[in-house]
Amino acid sequence: MKRLFYLIILFFNLVSLSFAQTPPISSQILKTEEDIQKEKILRKKLESEEKFYIKKITFEGIVSIEPKDLEEVKSLFEKRWLTKEEINKIFDALRDIYLAKNLNLPSDIQYTIKKRHLIIKVKEE
Repeated sequence: MKRLFYLIILFFNLVSLSFAQTPPISSQILKTEEDIQKEKILRKKLESEEKFYIKKITFEGIVSIEPKDLEEVKSLFEKRWLTKEEINKIFDALRDIYLAKNLNLPSDIQYTIKKRHLIIKVKEE
């Protein structure tokens, strides 16, 4: 009889300890939701900073700027990992050259990336 009594007490102690160590389900859900939100933010950041390795840059449609000026721009950006923001800096550099030489700004600048080759198409007026 004593053994049964001790077994019952031991059983209730073990059960109470297991419940005491488990956090409430609602807090687990909140923690999981917070983790999911953090992961979404991180994914967006990684996607927005997508990088491309650019081995070569080619300019098409530019006749007003001297080749040495274009080579100078290319040398800053070729053989590097570039984000879309850094590719836009190439456009800014081109714009600065047009302005410095008192040339009309291009009406359109577009780019494509094919096998590590950045092709920048410029439509001059």
